[in-house]
Amino acid sequence: MVNMKKKISYIIILSLGLLPIASCQKKEVMPEFHVQISHPDNKYQVTPVKDYILTLEGTPAGLPYGSSSGRWADSGARWTEQLGTPIGADIVYYSDYEDVFYHLKADFPVDYMKEMTQRAYFIYEPKTFQTEIPEYINLKEKRSYFSQVNLTGTVCNEFDNLIFGFAPKGMVVVWLGYGPTRIELARYQAELVKDEKLIKEYEDRLVAMSYLSRAKLYEIQKKIYGEETAKATPERWDNYRKKYKLKVVISSENKGFRVFRISTEYFNGEKRISLCPYMTSPKAEEQAIPEMMRFIFETAKGASYNCKVFFDWDKLHTILEKNPTGEHTLEVKLNATSTDLEVFLDGEPIKTEGQYIRENEGNFYIFRDSYK
Repeated sequence: MVNMKKKISYIIILSLGLLPIASCQKKEVMPEFHVQISHPDNKYQVTPVKDYILTLEGTPAGLPYGSSSGRWADSGARWTEQLGTPIGADIVYYSDYEDVFYHLKADFPVDYMKEMTQRAYFIYEPKTFQTEIPEYINLKEKRSYFSQVNLTGTVCNEFDNLIFGFAPKGMVVVWLGYGPTRIELARYQAELVKDEKLIKEYEDRLVAMSYLSRAKLYEIQKKIYGEETAKATPERWDNYRKKYKLKVVISSENKGFRVFRISTEYFNGEKRISLCPYMTSPKAEEQAIPEMMRFIFETAKGASYNCKVFFDWDKLHTILEKNPTGEHTLEVKLNATSTDLEVFLDGEPIKTEGQYIRENEGNFYIFRDSYK
């Protein structure tokens, strides 16, 4: 009887001890992310003077201190990580080249943000992975699996960047970043601030931040880039956002050709990485016009190559607009010796903006189906 009581006590104690572990396993991890403020070019610089990023959890979050930088969808700068699931933004900013203030009030789709902040996208093959690689991992269900595949090096990135892009006349685009992967969230329109009382308040904030008056900042911008910059419109960046049903095919005259990884940067600021099986069995998908495509391939054991191809937006756009709602095929075709390539869009030859093929050295790029 005594032994039985001891056993029951032991089971109860053990059960209580396991409760916190079970609780932790079920508890969702709050997203952590950096915030970037980008622009298409330095001549389109903006300076936020008041900002809030709204989160589902109510945690405080905001923009980095200072002005926009870098290029479209990539500021080239990092700031302190913010916590929470971003569901909106309330930003007032000064357009240095237009000499006006804009107010952005943006609501992000809540359910979509809850889903996207719990995703992790693959950028390389896991070294110990034996089954088919999924496009992304659902962290809500498989966070332990995410940790497992990254055990010997980062091959999969969770949501880690909220990126704002400020274009002329109040155009603002927001992207979600997962390491090098970027996915457009939406395009928003900031409103011109006309209330004189508010303008005075924002001017004072601008001086406190930059130690320069509004007039001086505009004078500097105008001196460097000229008055014409103030007349710029967002048309180009709006056009970049247009998507087409596009199938990308990488082929070669070499019978031993195997392609393993394709990294594509688009004119709309997105960046996606494709691994097997998604690129070996390509299908037409809604996507913007590619700006640069980089792929890794092999033709035999010890013959591994890295290839980059750069595209002209106008050339591709002209052909795609002949049938804007139909399906299109963009093919990159290498010669048998892997020394040259040609590009075709719907069978029509396309002159690239630049291209190169170089042989990889060492064993850095090793894939599951690499030549052994």
